[in-house]
Amino acid sequence: MQRFLHWLASTILPVAQTLGGPGVALIAFLDSSFLTFPEVSDALIVVLTVAHPTWWFYYGAMATVGSTIGCLALFYVARKGGDAVLSKWVAPATKDRLFALFKRFGLFTVVLGSLCPPPVPFKPFVVLAGATGVSTVTFTLVVFASRGFRYVVEAWLARVYGEQAIAYINHNIARVSMWAAIVLVGATAAFVLWKRLRPGYNTRPAA
Repeated sequence: MQRFLHWLASTILPVAQTLGGPGVALIAFLDSSFLTFPEVSDALIVVLTVAHPTWWFYYGAMATVGSTIGCLALFYVARKGGDAVLSKWVAPATKDRLFALFKRFGLFTVVLGSLCPPPVPFKPFVVLAGATGVSTVTFTLVVFASRGFRYVVEAWLARVYGEQAIAYINHNIARVSMWAAIVLVGATAAFVLWKRLRPGYNTRPAA
């Protein structure tokens, strides 16, 4: 299976490079949905941005859109299949730990997983979010924001530092991802609190 995926990635990558932005979106979609191409999207963003520096934001945005749609596809499959789908992705013992982790930290786990590169797992949390009935709108916004941060920052680093950006990302992404996740979750919590404290907000149903 690994040999097949390696062959598939090596076959698709030249086509994706030729397609440019749509190719980045395609790879990101496939990687975030039902196939796995570790770090191929990241490498493609860097390669294309180094070749066309002024298009850096476009490549980051296309990867974000493709990845978000791919995550939504997996999310909907998990919502339809529930626990049965989750059991196909993870072992029973791992599933219990994931449930405990998700129950404690909620969508923070999705944020952190979507920001960090392999070997940090991501798809199990997408499946878990779908299986546990997380709001589609909330899930989409969280994934779009966190994936957007990752891919756009990578594209910007590639524009500034060229191919050296890959080494920088590999050495610093974990720390940057943690702080980015904290900022995103904090901003979301502040927005929800602001909405609840606004004049006229009423949690009681009308009589």
